[in-house]
Amino acid sequence: DNTGSTLTFKIGTPPAGDWGITKGSADLPNNYTITISPNVENGSNLMKTVTLSHELIHAYMFNSLEKANYLIFDSTGTPRFNSNLCNTSTNYQNIDLNTLNTADRILVLLCGMQQAGTLNNNDEWPHIIFNTATFDIVTYRQALENFILANHDWDNESPTFKNRAMNTFGNNWKRKVAQATSWIGLELTAGYQNYINSHQSNFPQWQYLTVFKNLEILDAK
Repeated sequence: DNTGSTLTFKIGTPPAGDWGITKGSADLPNNYTITISPNVENGSNLMKTVTLSHELIHAYMFNSLEKANYLIFDSTGTPRFNSNLCNTSTNYQNIDLNTLNTADRILVLLCGMQQAGTLNNNDEWPHIIFNTATFDIVTYRQALENFILANHDWDNESPTFKNRAMNTFGNNWKRKVAQATSWIGLELTAGYQNYINSHQSNFPQWQYLTVFKNLEILDAK
């Protein structure tokens, strides 16, 4: 359309353990490719939903940041923060994000991560900001959880899947399963570990969540 951006989907081989990956282009601005594992095509509807939604969010994120000149892509299509935008004399750790507009919030966040050493050569930084409230009160991850909760065909799930979820979470099982699904792809972030650890006092829930990606979601319809 008239955005000047191009998005290509393809079936291919993401990094080991991943269901999908989004890359940019060092040579073609605003050009993105989402590569989905063949396993997803034969996977559950939940698997398809979270993979496609997660990668589309990345594409939107990268497009927004590239147009703002906040990132560039290396020769492999991996996004790298344009750290030249940061002021080396500024302490970004002490800036209140609530005092800034949306565009400045994300720049201060990324400069703060750069300053703290959590951004350099860290390919997980797009996942770290996935669950960081910078653009709005609702994070990308929370928005994905809400989307899955509202749009997944819960009634059509298998009795076995539903019964396990109900026995684990009770009447709130749909929200808790949507939440667990929204965390898929963020396993290497501190936020994910905090999420898992928050359920340690309830062993059945902790056990369910620790195997969710590799067992429960594959049993979904």
